Amino acid sequence: MEKISKGVLYAITSALCFSLWAIFSTLSFNYYNPFTTVVLWFGFSAIVSFLIIVFSGRLKEYKESFLKYRNILLITTLLNSASVITSFYALDLLGPSLTGFLSRIYLILIVLSGIIFLNEKFNILEALSALVVILGVLLISYSKGEYIVLGIIIIIIHSLLIAAARTILKSKLDPVDSMFLVNYRAIAVTIYGLIFALIIGKFNLFISKGLLFATIPSIFSVILGHLFVYKAYKLIEMSKVELITALQPFIIAALSFLVFREVLTVFQFTGGIIIVIGVIALIYARKKACKEENKKNC
Repeated sequence: MEKISKGVLYAITSALCFSLWAIFSTLSFNYYNPFTTVVLWFGFSAIVSFLIIVFSGRLKEYKESFLKYRNILLITTLLNSASVITSFYALDLLGPSLTGFLSRIYLILIVLSGIIFLNEKFNILEALSALVVILGVLLISYSKGEYIVLGIIIIIIHSLLIAAARTILKSKLDPVDSMFLVNYRAIAVTIYGLIFALIIGKFNLFISKGLLFATIPSIFSVILGHLFVYKAYKLIEMSKVELITALQPFIIAALSFLVFREVLTVFQFTGGIIIVIGVIALIYARKKACKEENKKNC
């Protein structure tokens, strides 16, 4: 299989893996609240990813990497943990389909953070694309009441946090092995998530079949999803990977309909389509800006 075909396949597989998060986490909410689900979801992935590192004989390298980048890792994992907690809370408020569409707005904030902190250029097409995404968000917010508005606010907070974390990751942690980053993140989210859940009195762990929904499927999104997307980045341009994963909300919507019979209103679905169109336009605009700046892997 040629390089480009492999890259596209990896990107599609990563989108499928990431989509499973919304479905299985929602199933878990029938047994555990979002904050307990966060701890179970990432705790299980932390154990599995650590075992992979140990049995691959890279434990020494893993320790050295953490000690070398520990200060930056502490900041990024804290931001990541907060973004994960807010995303699970938004999922509980909005459901899988709306969360899938609205979560795409993080791309706008990543572009803006790159402009502010990494001195990247910003063009008119990117600005127009961002306005299209905002239009889609406003259309969705018009469709229902206070839970929609609260959910959008939570999604915006989540997007700000993930944009900050990825900006630091891009500028400071590029040399770190991808599996190490997956494990550092999973451990941090588990610890911070548990502390937060205990503080607000929302940790309600008990034995039930909900444990199956809250643990084993996490391997797909937390571990495999990230590994596949990292492989895709090495084989094809980053913009192509982002373009493929931008279609992830439609995968979530389809799975949500099959599993939960969840149907979006006309306003919600139209707003979701507008968001995806804006995101795709933004990706193309970023690719054009990268070429003008003669950057690699755009």
